[in-house]
Amino acid sequence: MYETHLEMCHFRGLKDFLQMRDYCFHKMHPTSGSSVYSISMTNDFIVCGTYETLIHVWDTESKEHLGTLTGRMGTVYALVAISTPNQTKVFSICYYWSLRV
Repeated sequence: MYETHLEMCHFRGLKDFLQMRDYCFHKMHPTSGSSVYSISMTNDFIVCGTYETLIHVWDTESKEHLGTLTGRMGTVYALVAISTPNQTKVFSICYYWSLRV
């Protein structure tokens, strides 16, 4: 079982709700130490967009950091990850309102 870490949750109501239901969390850190602005998840991956224009990718089972997607033009404010049987696509919207797939 993973150690419970809730101090980073900014939604006080959500934090209380999850604590009451005894959910367990695993703390994952972007390797750049950056602020997370967006997050999305599929059955296989967790992706998060950061202030520093990066998208970090983790494996949902192993919690291993798989890599970083670069090339965004600003803070990544929105992410959607979509999985099909053949591939996973990540859609991101950045500070300058650019959409990347």
